[in-house]
Amino acid sequence: MSSGSPPATTTGSNSNRKVIPIARSFILQYYKMLSESPHELHKFYKEQSDFIHPIIGKDEPSPEINVRGMDAIRDRVSTLNLGGMKISLEGGGLDAQPSDNDCVLITCNGFITTEPDATPLAFAQTFVLAPQESTKKSYFVRNSVFRLINGGVVARNISSPSSPPVAVAAAAPEPVVSPKPAP
Repeated sequence: MSSGSPPATTTGSNSNRKVIPIARSFILQYYKMLSESPHELHKFYKEQSDFIHPIIGKDEPSPEINVRGMDAIRDRVSTLNLGGMKISLEGGGLDAQPSDNDCVLITCNGFITTEPDATPLAFAQTFVLAPQESTKKSYFVRNSVFRLINGGVVARNISSPSSPPVAVAAAAPEPVVSPKPAP
């Protein structure tokens, strides 16, 4: 995985081949923003978007962590203390499928590091990307669900440790998600 791109699972299906590049590009953009500018993360969403992301290390009831709309997502992200977090998809995976209404279902898993010397925590995240109304070539996040796996404690099995540790460092070929300008 020396290219820095997340691994992808594909089948012989033509439609799957079309959504894998969209998924890769989106994941690289999303996790780059999460690591570098989490206060801007809400720009990937719209008013009809749903977002679930618990505060790492805190036990919260499900109704408190499921929010809808850009303002609520921006407020929720501000409580998550995501600044400086690093995401690695090494030893993880990326899967994508086409869905109804030209949407793209993406699921990925990897490791998140909350502090420079902290042990990486295993996570899984699922997204549904919906096409922007103005164009079928760009997407917004309609649904996003983030969860730690087994409390984040999972044995890390990396096949090529010489690969770059953070997948978000790679450049995406071209933007496929058009973040909405901040209000």
